[in-house]
Amino acid sequence: MDIENWQLVENWFLLLTSLAALVWPAIMLATWWSYRRCRSLKPELHLDADTKSYASISVVIPARDEEAGIEGSVRSVLAQQGVDLQVIVVNDHSTDRTGEILAGLAAEDDRVTVIDDPPMIDGWLGKANALQHAVGHATGDYILFSDADIDHRPGSFAAAAREIREQGYALLSLMPLYRWEGLWENSMAPAYLLAMTNFLSGSIHDPQSDDAIALGAFILVDSDVYRRLGGHEAVKDMMLDDVGLAKHFKRKGQSTAFYVAPQCLSVRMYDGIRSVFYGCTKNILAVFGGNFWLACPLAVTFAFGALCVLGAPLVGAMLGSKLLLVLGIAVYLEVYVAVLLARAYMKCNLIKLALFVTGMPVLLAAAGLAVYQAAAYGSVLWRGRAIRVN
Repeated sequence: MDIENWQLVENWFLLLTSLAALVWPAIMLATWWSYRRCRSLKPELHLDADTKSYASISVVIPARDEEAGIEGSVRSVLAQQGVDLQVIVVNDHSTDRTGEILAGLAAEDDRVTVIDDPPMIDGWLGKANALQHAVGHATGDYILFSDADIDHRPGSFAAAAREIREQGYALLSLMPLYRWEGLWENSMAPAYLLAMTNFLSGSIHDPQSDDAIALGAFILVDSDVYRRLGGHEAVKDMMLDDVGLAKHFKRKGQSTAFYVAPQCLSVRMYDGIRSVFYGCTKNILAVFGGNFWLACPLAVTFAFGALCVLGAPLVGAMLGSKLLLVLGIAVYLEVYVAVLLARAYMKCNLIKLALFVTGMPVLLAAAGLAVYQAAAYGSVLWRGRAIRVN
């Protein structure tokens, strides 16, 4: 390549890297602002001695092939104090040891009810179908929907029950601490940070807006209001049924709230490259829905970011451009620091996070598969089920 072409390469890298160097500080500021807008919740450590004042909560957990984490999650629920508990777990046609584990827990504690292999209702997605079957057995004043891989800290239910009562919410959702342990999980941390910042920067706290957010990790609802609004009927075919449920409540004039609560609960979303890949594929389609084609431009944007981080210092060193070298290193540090600043909400491995650029090929491949499945089949395959793209 002649000198003129190398100069063109340098100029392009300077342009892209300069833009990235300006964007990431803005992202850091947006992240700080969006999290600061959310109220926080800590576990209730000083419990009322009068058991008659305890809130009655029916905990509903859908579980499909969750043998790795279901026992620990259910035990963390059963360990809660300061509330009157009923625990309903749906073994949703699991092919692993989930049913066997749940049977053992039910035999051990009579507060646990297990519903095995509920029949599919036409037009309903698997998770919403499982929840709909479970709520018919719920007797509590409040229903708590939670996922099968959540670790609930002692006192978190009592704190949430107190908050929903005192504030008069019809729905309260808590954001957990996300634990990134493996290399591939940590590589997704910057992308997840952007996604959550986007969600939280909306008008979710404005009572006049229909915008709302909830996470399946923890959604506590007033059972009377929930039933009056038709349960999960309104979100029966949504991949993001948790967000849809919060928006449905708000559109119907009910008060909803979203708190950050890393001290109350935590989750490890993925446990390897396979779960990262297919989890990203599903989540991309869940976010974009019918506009699935937007997934590719987004992935390409991330790829350009990775190119800036990897290519700019290399090209800068090859061409003797100190400015390009410094800019490339600066962008890398900005991304790394942005995730570190959110460490109260995302627990990362500092060494593995430093290799975050390795996640870009995975994200690009996941976006490509998501677009292909949506365009060719109109659905995405998740845990052995085809989920229609809304």
